[in-house]
Formats: sequence, structure tokens, C-alpha cells
Amino acid sequence: MANNGKLENKNYLQNIDPNNYVKVSQVYDGFKVNFVLGKHYEPKSQNTVHKPFKQRCRQNINKVRNDNQRSLYRTQNHLKQIIQLNIINKTKQCVFLTLSINNTTTIDELMSKFKYFIKRVRKLYSNEFGNLEYILTKELFENNEGYHLHSIVIAPNTTKRLFLEKKKLDELWFSGSCYIGQVYDLNIANYLCPHTSNQNTQVNAKLNNKAIRLKSLPANTKIFSCSSGIKKPITKTTNAKTLLDAINNTPAKNIYSNKYVKPSTIDLNTGEVLYSCSILTEKYKLEANKTNDLLKSIK
Repeated sequence: MANNGKLENKNYLQNIDPNNYVKVSQVYDGFKVNFVLGKHYEPKSQNTVHKPFKQRCRQNINKVRNDNQRSLYRTQNHLKQIIQLNIINKTKQCVFLTLSINNTTTIDELMSKFKYFIKRVRKLYSNEFGNLEYILTKELFENNEGYHLHSIVIAPNTTKRLFLEKKKLDELWFSGSCYIGQVYDLNIANYLCPHTSNQNTQVNAKLNNKAIRLKSLPANTKIFSCSSGIKKPITKTTNAKTLLDAINNTPAKNIYSNKYVKPSTIDLNTGEVLYSCSILTEKYKLEANKTNDLLKSIK
């Protein structure tokens, strides 16, 4: 079995079957391509996939999320892409908020107060900064008693530095404490999207604890939410030939390739190999507007 890990800029996309399906996803500095080499299952119908999940949700409504590590990683990676896509070149138009309520008992109570809070903040600053958008994450306190929110507030329609007065925010968020800070770079996404790490450092220890506490959120609770004006990464599925034709018409540059070998799955009755494949990811660097044009050109 081949080793998992980064490959030295080998463009495997050029060598695969032209009819092989690939998935193209937008990232803040370009786009990435995922494709499968080997034998794999055909996708199940949407109803078949989601019906058992809905049944589990109804059964576990009073229990914790208890995500497995891969599911949590996918959610956090998607959130990280959303944050980076929206704050790239806009850090001066962003602020970071941490909001908590004294003796908070439920997520619903906290979210109800936040909706009222952000509505009043938008109204207060609409003339100066235009419409404000937000990206919001939920988290347990370290002692697992009560919840708090982290939010990035963005003013996408102005070039002025976003300034929200702390005194006014305290008056609007009268239920507990309100912390406000400046967003300096894209590293804010790493704080809001913590992953477990094997490296033993003080920073990683804190992020590991944050990642573990996400699993303890109530079942059916979304880890993050966004306002309607937040841009979402564009994702397209097409065949390799169509994508290569589109890439060849752009100055896109292959930055790296990453290979993950999935364990084989064998039918115990027949001995047939049902699932044996490698998943490869290639990332290309391209300007944001050209990335949008490329993805829109793919049918």
C-alpha cells in the first residue's frame, strides 16, 4: 500500500482517465481538485443516505453530537474555507466577538439573544458601514457548564476600517460579557476551526481541548452558522477532460498534491474487493475572480 502524504507537485490530473469524475472546490487563493483512483461504490440515492440520519437525530434529540473525528474534520474544514474566502483582503473590515451569558442553560437561549443583538448592531451601524454579515460558532466553556459564541462580523460593502464601540456593544449585549478584538490575518480561522494535533505545545493543547468540546454540543446543533450575505465556496462535479480544458485556458499553477489511500473493503461471502482506492487532492493557485469564472464555465 502506498504511503499517505504530500506529493511533490506531481500533476496526476493530467494522467487519469478523461471520463473519470472529479470534484472542484473553491478556496480563498484558488481551487482544489479531488478525484478517486481505484474501485469504489456508486453513490447512494439521497433518500437512502439521509433517512437513517434523520431517524438518529430524532432518537438522540437530548444527547450530544458525538461526531466521529472524520466528520468533525470535514465540518471544520468547510468552515475554515468559508472564513478564509470572506475575510481575504478584508481583515480591516472585520472584528472578532466572543459573547457569553451568565448561567446559560441552552443553545437555543443563547442563539435567541444573539439574533436580537445582531439585529440591533446592524441597525446602529448601517449608515456608517452598510449591511453587516457574520460567521458564528458555538462552544462549551472549559468546565462544560454553559455555552458561549465566537463571531466574525464583516462589513463587505465598505473600504473603511470596521469599528464597533465596546461601550455600545455592552449595552446591546446586556445579558453577559462581550469581548471585541481585531482580525489581523487568516489565522483567525485556525482558532475557530480547531483540530486535534499530535504536537505537544501549549497552543495545540488549548486547541485540542476546544476540538474535543465540540463533540459535546447537543445533538442536532449546528457547529456554525452564517448570515445570508456570506459567500460560500463554489463546488462543481465534472469529468477530468472538461476540467483540464478549463484549466488550460487560465494561468492556474499546481501548488501541491496530496494522496490518501483508503483501506480495502472485501465481501466476506464472495471475496470480492468492494472498495479499494486512493483519493488524491491537487491544489491550484489562481486569482479569485478568475477562479469564479473557471467554476462558472464548468457545466
